[in-house]
Amino acid sequence: MDKVGHKTLLVVGGMPGTGTTTIISNLAVSIAKTDRSVLVIDANFRRPIIAGLYGVAESPGLGDVLCGEEKLENTIQQTIIPGIHVLAAGTNKYRIYERLGTESMASILAQLSSEYGTILIDSPAAVAAGDSQVLLDHVDASVLVVRALQEERGLVTRLIHQLRNGKADHLGIILNAARISAGGYFK
Repeated sequence: MDKVGHKTLLVVGGMPGTGTTTIISNLAVSIAKTDRSVLVIDANFRRPIIAGLYGVAESPGLGDVLCGEEKLENTIQQTIIPGIHVLAAGTNKYRIYERLGTESMASILAQLSSEYGTILIDSPAAVAAGDSQVLLDHVDASVLVVRALQEERGLVTRLIHQLRNGKADHLGIILNAARISAGGYFK
């Protein structure tokens, strides 16, 4: 991402339960340890859990800003982890996922890109909702998270094609919950 100047990364799970939010959390901590500011955005309006994970308030958040009910600067929250901030999903009645594809969303991401070193965006599983497809037009890059032995190869191939067809650069796949079948250090 650094080589080409990308700042916003959409992290998409293939199926529900792939561990996308855990991957985002680990990425955020790793990036913050390099003295870069990180913003984690919960764009999973259907099942938001970022706020609970970081121990911050669920609202106001992204949904409130997209509906014009709150100013962006009033919704960013500092976590207890230095360098990591959160933009939660927001108030339930303002979490209207159709607004993720609007120019307001693009404007929000453009503004935040000038303020943070890296922005990680959590979205619903691609199989469960098309929200990630809409967000692809507003982010710099995407990555697909798949859980070992859960997603079928055909599904993964289809999701890769969908991510590659968006405006964002598709960086690759993160394999979660891989199991080592052979023992020993060199096996």
